[in-house]
Amino acid sequence: DYKTSFLKNYIYSELSGKIGKLTYKASFGISNIRRDTYTQKFNDWIWRPSAILGYNMGRGGILTLQYKMYSSEPSIAQLSNNRVYVTEHIVRQGNPELRNSISNEINMDWSWTSKFLDFKISTLYRHTDRPINTYFSREEDFIVIASENGNKSKTYGAIYSGTIKPFNNNIITLRFQGQFLKTHLYSSLAGNYSHLNTPLWYQINFQYRNWTAQYQGNIVSRSLNGPYLRSNENQSNINIGYSKGNLSVYASCYWFLTKSKY
Repeated sequence: DYKTSFLKNYIYSELSGKIGKLTYKASFGISNIRRDTYTQKFNDWIWRPSAILGYNMGRGGILTLQYKMYSSEPSIAQLSNNRVYVTEHIVRQGNPELRNSISNEINMDWSWTSKFLDFKISTLYRHTDRPINTYFSREEDFIVIASENGNKSKTYGAIYSGTIKPFNNNIITLRFQGQFLKTHLYSSLAGNYSHLNTPLWYQINFQYRNWTAQYQGNIVSRSLNGPYLRSNENQSNINIGYSKGNLSVYASCYWFLTKSKY
């Protein structure tokens, strides 16, 4: 028998405008978070400022700089101390002592467009205090999956995407999207560790009159997901279509020359 209550209120003001090639937007907000569990009562006030500056560089593209501060709250399941059986010898248990985390994040985006190439890259740096971290611990009878507030974490890297048109038309286009992100976690219980995540998705499109064809592929990578490393699914898919008037016919083959892996 477990009971908890959660209340969150948010208020903010915003100012935005444009001066020549420069655009700006700034907001100042504050959140009040109240939470009652059977062991603790919290009443937190959290500042949430943010600011965006954008500059039109003409043929050099658009450059945008953004800063924001925000929080992440634990879920009701993470706060409950009830034990849930995952397997015969593994149980999941919440932590009523969990607090919200506070993150400061800086992004810088640059996008560029030409006849043959559209490209966008976003660099990222995020520092988080009291990150909500999940870890394994061994007890006498079970292995327990539990949550705690770590000391800190940081993530930095880049996310990129683009479209290549080698003939300056839609006969053949190549689209790609990927990221290069590294995360460091610091915890007094789970220890200190880091992980690099570098997935890449790509798509080759062909279009001629009423016919379309598409190939989708990717380079698989793993990302941190609680106490696990989660691998995204591999792709090798072919799609062919024909359209005339109101009639469209499609045929697809998934995992061409490979097998699906989870």
